[in-house]
Amino acid sequence: MEHVLPVSEWLGRIARESGAFHIYDSPRAPRPKPIHHHFTVVPNPPAGPPFELHVEARRRISPQIALDVVQRLRAGTDDTVRAFCCPIISPRVATMFREAQVSYFDADGN
Repeated sequence: MEHVLPVSEWLGRIARESGAFHIYDSPRAPRPKPIHHHFTVVPNPPAGPPFELHVEARRRISPQIALDVVQRLRAGTDDTVRAFCCPIISPRVATMFREAQVSYFDADGN
């Protein structure tokens, strides 16, 4: 079973360092699960309106698992933005996500 990663801390650090947005736990989030995190992102003006962000987080990611993640994250039908995070994302997996137009970030905010 996956253990909860500090996704909220990572996003908070990115928000503080970039100054581009604020992040809050989403009131629309379903019951918490260890690998799924839901946030409301409020961009700083004039960037745009707030939006919901669903993050799937895992301790490790391989190219094989990345294929499944891409399919799952791209399958969403609502207006929620979906992203993936992991402590370390290899260049190969990062390329896979970019080519599939799947948002991602690691513990360092890359």
